[in-house]
Amino acid sequence: AVVSTQSGHYGRASERRDVCGKLAKSLQEYCLPGTESNKDVLLPLTEGVLDQNTGIPIAVVCTKLDSMTTLEKDLDYTDAYFDLIQWHLRKFSLKYGAGLFYLNGKESPNTDVLYKYIVHKMYSIPFEVCPSVIDKDCLMIPAGWDTLQKISILNDTLRSFNLEDDLNTVLPKPLNRRADTGREIKAEDDQAFLTRMQSLLQNQRPAGPRPSKPLTSQTSRTAIPTTVTPGAGGPGEKDGVLANFFNSLLNKKPTPGAGGPAGARPGTAGAGVPRALAAPASPRQAPRPVARTQSEGIPKQPAE
Repeated sequence: AVVSTQSGHYGRASERRDVCGKLAKSLQEYCLPGTESNKDVLLPLTEGVLDQNTGIPIAVVCTKLDSMTTLEKDLDYTDAYFDLIQWHLRKFSLKYGAGLFYLNGKESPNTDVLYKYIVHKMYSIPFEVCPSVIDKDCLMIPAGWDTLQKISILNDTLRSFNLEDDLNTVLPKPLNRRADTGREIKAEDDQAFLTRMQSLLQNQRPAGPRPSKPLTSQTSRTAIPTTVTPGAGGPGEKDGVLANFFNSLLNKKPTPGAGGPAGARPGTAGAGVPRALAAPASPRQAPRPVARTQSEGIPKQPAE
């Protein structure tokens, strides 16, 4: 539809014949890089080439070639499916006299080649790049090189398909993973969102009753078992011994007048120490006299 609309811009028939003749001549003059064509003698176009002459140079560009791996993994695409797609694209390009380019969105050498091809068609700058049909990721076919005979090489791998069928009925359709952009998404009010979250948190709390009073020494005293089964052995016996020990500490009351900060009198020696443990004070002993002799002047220990 776009090609037909653009070709209708040529108002006069002479102008239309002029541009159509230039396009056909550019296909006839095409030659591989490194070879020279005889521009004086132009060979007629082969069958199927430029059946629909619009007078407009066209380039068919297939992008996102990196999706071929996804199609092979998700939809079990084989080389036969990709050859069928290439067969239809080359037939379409041959009909309109267009070039065909495969581009990879991440890394593709054909990006620079496509730029050179567009400059060649716009300003008649020589295009010195050879066609490439071996590597399916970098397919590049300039206008004027392809023929029906070259396309028929793919027929050997397409015997399981009916080439006259519509391509949309043969290929498995990819999954549509694009989100529904037509539906309007309305944001929830902040207060309504917080109220809803509060109710959810309250419903997630455990249903058991909460203790009304904090635990005290009396409640903890009753929570610890006080009886131990003799001869039980194992970890239960040790737990019982520890329980009795702590219960005895809790039940023990301080005795008035006993040692400690409460029973000790200020200013007394050994305050805070039990009387049974305090050592008795020993009387101070006087130093023994030392006798000296006048002749020697050496101190002499008196005989006892």
